Amino acid sequence: MQNIISFEQFLRPHKGEKFEALFFPSESSPEISPTIVYIHGYNTFGAWDMIYPARVLTNFGYNIILPSQRGFGYSNGPRDYYGPKTISGIADVVQEVIQKKNLNQKKIAVHGVSRGASVAALLAVHYPKLWKAAVFQSGAYDLQKNYQWEKKHPMIKKQIEDETGLSEEAMRDRSPIFDMKTLACPVLILHGEDDENVPAFLSRELAEELTRLRKPYSFHILPKKGHKMSGPELRKKHILPFFRENLN
Repeated sequence: MQNIISFEQFLRPHKGEKFEALFFPSESSPEISPTIVYIHGYNTFGAWDMIYPARVLTNFGYNIILPSQRGFGYSNGPRDYYGPKTISGIADVVQEVIQKKNLNQKKIAVHGVSRGASVAALLAVHYPKLWKAAVFQSGAYDLQKNYQWEKKHPMIKKQIEDETGLSEEAMRDRSPIFDMKTLACPVLILHGEDDENVPAFLSRELAEELTRLRKPYSFHILPKKGHKMSGPELRKKHILPFFRENLN
């Protein structure tokens, strides 16, 4: 890995706000390399907290785009628990990076973790032509069910209340499981068996819905794993083989 981290920040105006993305070129030719849009979960600094895993993935020949969700990093506006403004704003800034860096538009994937997995799923169903593959990791795909389950986590429950307002429309807008009919790429679903923040049954129900719709997917419940799953073993066993199969 190089000692000097080379990346570029983009700030895209969007409906009176700004959305941020960081671009990390691959170690080989960025214009022909596949690109992964890697979306953070709940954290402090948005895309900036994801720099290390981004740099790791560039070593495997991928360009990485790190968007910041609304209200995280330098994306301004109030946090909205991956509401419609977050989804459209991220789609806008990602497409700007793809165009300005002249990236191969036939080799773009999205990978989200935790909140980011829900964002990735929403992007996959609302912008289906953009993606060649998608990874959903430790995400909630039916927000109403997730909210009802969060009895042991008052902080998460309050975030959902404060950021969505709990209207039927708001919960539906943030539940990609109901829109999977528009999905147009293969999906890898990963979830820890002992996830303490988001129940694994939400990923299982998503897999069942994809089966019903006859969509291509792989699904893994990882034994003895919690909400935060990362590291070389996960990349080697699940994530990199999936991207090699569907992007390279």
